[in-house]
Parts: sequence; C-alpha cells; structure tokens
Amino acid sequence: MEQASIILNNGTSIPPFGLGTWLAKEGVGNAVEVAIRAGYRHLDCADRYNNEGEIGMTLQKLFKEGLVKREELYITSKLSCLMMACKEDVLESFYNVLKDLQLDYLDLFLIHVPFALKKGVLSLATCDKSDIIGYDPTIIANVWTVLEDLVSKGLTRSIGVSNFSITKMENLLKTATIIPAVNQVECHIYLQQPKLQQYCKNKGIVLEAYAPLGSPGRSSKPPDEPVVLEDATVKEIASKHGANPAQVCIAFLLQLGLVVIPKSVTESRIIENLKATELVLTDEEMKSLKAIDKNFRLLSFQWFAPDKTLDQIWDTSEDEAFVLARIILNNGTNIPAFGLGTWQAKEGVGNALEVAIRAGYRHLDCADRYNNESDIGTTLQKLFKEGLVKREELYITSKLSCLMMACKEDVLESFDNVLKDLQLDYLDLFLIHVPFAVKKGVTSIAKCDKSDIIGYDPTLISNIWTTLEELVGKGLLKSIGVSNFSITKIENLLKTAKIVPAVNQVECHIYLQQPKLQQYCKSKGIVVEAYAPLGSPKRFGISPDEPVVMEDPIVKQIAAKHGATPAQVCIAFLLQLGLVVIPKSVTESRIIENLKATELVLTDGEMKSLRAIDKNCRLFTFKVFDPSKTLDDIWDIPNDEAFVLQ
Repeated sequence: MEQASIILNNGTSIPPFGLGTWLAKEGVGNAVEVAIRAGYRHLDCADRYNNEGEIGMTLQKLFKEGLVKREELYITSKLSCLMMACKEDVLESFYNVLKDLQLDYLDLFLIHVPFALKKGVLSLATCDKSDIIGYDPTIIANVWTVLEDLVSKGLTRSIGVSNFSITKMENLLKTATIIPAVNQVECHIYLQQPKLQQYCKNKGIVLEAYAPLGSPGRSSKPPDEPVVLEDATVKEIASKHGANPAQVCIAFLLQLGLVVIPKSVTESRIIENLKATELVLTDEEMKSLKAIDKNFRLLSFQWFAPDKTLDQIWDTSEDEAFVLARIILNNGTNIPAFGLGTWQAKEGVGNALEVAIRAGYRHLDCADRYNNESDIGTTLQKLFKEGLVKREELYITSKLSCLMMACKEDVLESFDNVLKDLQLDYLDLFLIHVPFAVKKGVTSIAKCDKSDIIGYDPTLISNIWTTLEELVGKGLLKSIGVSNFSITKIENLLKTAKIVPAVNQVECHIYLQQPKLQQYCKSKGIVVEAYAPLGSPKRFGISPDEPVVMEDPIVKQIAAKHGATPAQVCIAFLLQLGLVVIPKSVTESRIIENLKATELVLTDGEMKSLRAIDKNCRLFTFKVFDPSKTLDDIWDIPNDEAFVLQ
C-alpha cells in the first residue's frame, strides 16, 4: 500500500505511518515480517527495546527473499539513556544498533530521552538514585555533536529527539548545527499536546506520536486509568465509519499531520492498524476528538527525577512562556511569524521601532523604497548600544527598489545602500520588491514617462536573482525571496534559479486570501508573507466605496466574542493559516495590541467563517507599471489558473 511521505527539514522524507516495536520482545520478528508483507515501510526501533537482534535477522531474511529492499524501508533507532555519559558510549551504542539490525546506515537516530545515567550503569530498574544524572543540557549538547558527526559520515540520514519538551528543545537549539528532524513523544487523544505540536511545526520539526492507542498492553497500568480505546466519542465515530476505535485514534493523529507508530505483534491488528491510513474523518469528527483531550500523560519518566513533580520534569511552566511564532524556511533558517511593517512610516518610524522591540517584536520589515531605513538604522544602533537587544536576536528584511533593477551594478548599489542606511553587516532576508522594472537612471515612478517603464522581463528578473544568489554566497544575506510575484512569475524564475525563493511577500488579508497562491507556495517550500493584513486603511488614494476589512461584520462579531479588536482577529486568522504577518503601525497602543494577536486562538468554525468572506479584492494593482493591461493580465490570472497546485 503506497503511503504519502512527510518531508523533513533536511529534505529527506519519512512515511507517516509505521510499526512500533516497544514491548514487542516476544514475536517481534514475526510482527515485522507480517507488517512488511502487508505494506508497512517504516519501522521504529530502539536499543533499549532489547529486540533489535531479532529484527535484524528478520530484515536480512526478507532482503534475501527479495520481498523488500533496504532503501525501500525507513528504519529508526534510538540512543539508550545508559549510553549518554560520554562520546565513546554514544558511538558504542550506535554501532551496536547497526550491528544488531545488520544495517550499514539508519534513516533516523533519536536521543531516546533527555535524561542520562552515569557511565557504567547497566540497568535503570536496579540502579541507585546517585547513579542518575537526569537532565543535563551540556550532556545533551555533547551527545548531539556526536550525532551530527554520524550524519556527516553518512551513517544516519537524519537525527532527532524523543520525549523532549519545548524548553529542552530550545536549549538544544542554542548549540545545535543540525535542527532535529523529529521529536517523538507520547501523543494520543487524551494527550494531544497542541502547544508542542505548534512549536515543532514552527521550528520545522516533525512530531511523531508513540503510544497512539494509549499503550493498553504496558505493564504497571493503574486500574483507574482512562482507556483511550474505550472513549465513547471514539467508539461512536468508529461505529459510524465501520471502523474500530484503534483506527479512529490513528486516523485522527495522521490528519493532524503527525507521524504515527502503533505497536502490535498480533497479525490481525497489524493489518487493521494499516487500514487506518485509508480512513478520512470529517471536520466535525476531528473537532469532537480534539475536544476530549485530557492532557493525561501515561508515561511520566519520574524515575529519572523522583523528587520532581510531573510539571517540573516536563517543563510545563517554562514551556508556557515560549512564544510559538517562528517558521522554518526552505534553507533551514527561521523567520518570526509576526513582525512590524514600516511602509508609510516615515514620520515616527524610529519611535515605532523602539516601542515594538521593547514590547517583544523581533522581526522588522523594511525596504529601500520606504525612504526611512536611515532612521531605522539609527534607532537600531541606539538599542544595540543600550543592550536592549542584540543584532542576532532580530530578523531584518529589506527589498530591492524597482528603480535599481536595470543592471547588476544598480542591484549591488541598492543593496550596499540598504546595509549602509540600516548600519548592518548583513540582512536576514532581501526581496525583489516587485517583478516590474524601470530603465536605468529613472528616479521616480510617479514622474517617469511611459517609455521609461520596462515592466515585467523574466530575463531581467533571472539576472537579478543571480546577483542575489552571489550575495548569499558571500554571507551578506541569509535568505532571498520575492514580493508581489504571481505563480507564473515564480515558475519563470524557478527555471533558472539555483536558490529557491525563501519567501513571497504579497498583499493578503481576509478580503484577498489568495488560497491558490498559498497552496502553490507551500508546494514549493516558499513561505507566504502577508503585507496589508488589515487592509491598509491609511494608505494614500483609498477609494470611498472600497470594502473595509476591519469593518466586516463577521470580523467584528468574532472580535467581540473574544474580547479582541478586529485587527487582532485579522492578524490571528493569517497566522493560523501558517503565514508570516507584518502589520504596520506607528501608534504605540496599536503596536502592542497587534502583538497580542499572537495569543489569540480562533476556533475551526471561526476560521471557516473568515475563509468564506474572501472577496478576491486587490487593493494594490501595480497598474502604474503597465496602464494598458488589465488587472488579470498584470497578475497572470489566466496563466496561474492553468497550474496544477500539487
């Protein structure tokens, strides 16, 4: 059975459904064979499961039979907590795994738990309390460095973690060169971990769910423990679909976008579980299942810290403090999902910037054409000197002016001027502001003659992109992207580009949601960034009969329900779509109010209502670059419609 794969942050892919092998010491070889014959291609193993020798023998048997090839399987193993104290132990554990599994490489190797024992301890069950190191971020960082070396040697394709809280992952990311590809954690309908899910999504880390059925077969299970598979809602949905409760639990997690690894050694259950990949739950059923989350943890790991509470072990309080607002770009860097726009902010932009950074903003969206970057640069230097923020803590974007696109020299001059004005050594992101150019020497769009306008020229865009790629190579830019590009224009650029654009910044708000462009960019690994998310109510030349985004009755109704402002609803909507959002304001109260939108969570029903009021109403036409063309022609509407958005 062909299963869709999930792309990891290093470009490799992982099957979203696999066979767990924990508590499967007896009969694990037969279970693996049954699973592979049925169509499973993902096996989740671990050194501590003490069954990898039998799994390895079964794999060799199936390889020799020609039933499956090594490269057709995705095989995970994990580092034992008994082998974390030093580099030599980590390497010994890894090579023992390869030896037992009889493999040349692993697809994924995880740190099994973020808790360690002293060197030489042979058993967690019988060790003394003094033998437990517990969580030590320095040990984890050192272990991770060893795993990174194994990746570079081609012995494991991906590395990740297991049972890590947000706080523990944040600590690891301070020193990691490679971002974890996966965090494997307990996850089921009674422990859905939505904040951890969102955090991992923002970091580009795939969440993998173990114990998806509530681990009903584990030992020492309390008699009063709630049983996942006995839940009334689960059973009702299962009955409706002619499925079993296990299939509903698996399908639920798969539809959340998680990797799911149920364990079984029973042939009938192995096959039944696989059929869950064919089950599609309705939006209402998903909503009902989300509602029965009990935040109930079955596996506490308290033996690693018997003096600590469950909240302390899992960093519950610390995790609450994290703002889950970063998105991984296609080059592995990350961008804050919320930032401050600076268009039409010439007066007071320095004060607005200072207010924003003091409030917690860490993403600034600038542009050469905004004619305010020197004020921004002066303010940044002031804040750096005060110690309020460091350069590396900020994400700063600028954009190439349409007046400086005619030749390579102009592009480089524009970029150098941006760095000079902002008083920076590098930019996090530099965008081609518009896909339309004017001839060399033109100093004003408003005053130029029609003959001075080049308009859209794919060859010119390609040449500019090559120059930006060179700037990336020199370390002057971390990422490059585009702005105001249609699907057709991105496709043309991709024909010659060596670097895929990291971002496409476009007009996007509830009245212009651009779902096809969103889907296209997602399929290409390009993040969509929304400017004018509030409908740009203060812009010059606004028409009196233009629909006003923040006056929409649906928006106002939802805002009233949440005790929020219409602006906060508009921002939260776009954030929940997975977009980067950059509202502009120079008013202190609004700057702070807008930031609070990152805390607003809209319901599925509210998101659906807001999607329904899309009017495809474009506020920024760019007809100035070709007055003779229709809006559809400027934005390539007929051509874009022809693309299959896969």
